[in-house]
Amino acid sequence: MRRLLPFAMVSFVAAIALTGCHDPRNAERDRFKAEADAARAEQARTTAEMEVLRAELVRTTAELVRARAELDLIAGRRPEPLPLPAPETTSIEKQFSTLHANYNKGAITLGEWGTLKTKVIEQIPKTIFPTDRRTLGQRMIDLHGSYNASDITLGEWGQVKTKLIAQLPSPGMAGPNLDTELGDLKRAYDANAMTLGEWTEAKAMVAKR
Repeated sequence: MRRLLPFAMVSFVAAIALTGCHDPRNAERDRFKAEADAARAEQARTTAEMEVLRAELVRTTAELVRARAELDLIAGRRPEPLPLPAPETTSIEKQFSTLHANYNKGAITLGEWGTLKTKVIEQIPKTIFPTDRRTLGQRMIDLHGSYNASDITLGEWGQVKTKLIAQLPSPGMAGPNLDTELGDLKRAYDANAMTLGEWTEAKAMVAKR
């Protein structure tokens, strides 16, 4: 019996070393950490949703500007556009980048990320924002950067390009001259930012403007 006693004590000490003593403070710290992580994720998710809503506000404001300009032209008055938000808030590339960053941080799920990107694509207006002074070719090159950064999928990239090619200038908007447009479209095609078919269609569209 005396021989078994030291062995039992050693076994008891070893068991404590392996399992560790239960410390309520550790459990409390783990709980606070989990709650803080959840709060940060919720804040990031809200930020992503606010970014989409902010872009929607910009689009709505742009539509009001266009509608007022058209009414002024019909009435024979000089258009007096409403003030627009800063140009960077309208960048579709920035919107895609922000959504991707929130997905990487775990703020939104894969499904939510896809849904928000679809919403951004669906809300692309039929006319170019008056604050966007880039040529179509420049916009294609910038969008190619979004695809290369995995901000959008191949299918989403194609959808956005189709919408951008079909966009028309806002009423009274003086865009780049035709030579500049065609030159930038060639640069976009050479940079693999457009397919041959998209390049051909884009050239035809800018020639009509």
